[in-house]
Amino acid sequence: MLRIYLSHSIRGIRGNDTTPEEIAHNCRKACDFARLLRAAVPDVEVYCPAEMDEFPDIAFRKGLFSIDDLLEVDCEIISRRDVVLAFCSDSYISSGMAVEIKYAQLHNIPVHIVLSLDHAVDLVKRLLVEKGR
Repeated sequence: MLRIYLSHSIRGIRGNDTTPEEIAHNCRKACDFARLLRAAVPDVEVYCPAEMDEFPDIAFRKGLFSIDDLLEVDCEIISRRDVVLAFCSDSYISSGMAVEIKYAQLHNIPVHIVLSLDHAVDLVKRLLVEKGR
């Protein structure tokens, strides 16, 4: 089984000016992407940060965790994955995605930029063949 970390933008191109509605939209888009990728390639495990439970969101909003704290946890999760797919549906890599990508590269975890579901499915199928399933 191929273990994938799906890096994606949460706040989007507007960064700190992003509205809660835009954040929800970005997270739904990432969750939908992860769900469709799993359906298209069932032999993979996909970790998608947007699918996290309510605890990290509430803790962040209450000031109990910083963005850096959350990214540190994300990087720990990346360390347990075979590959990082950076989902750039808007051709944008956020500052958080950049941290995740840099971490993966520094730890010899392959990173692939994907712009669409079709691109990701083709790539993941090729990676599975290369890995020998």
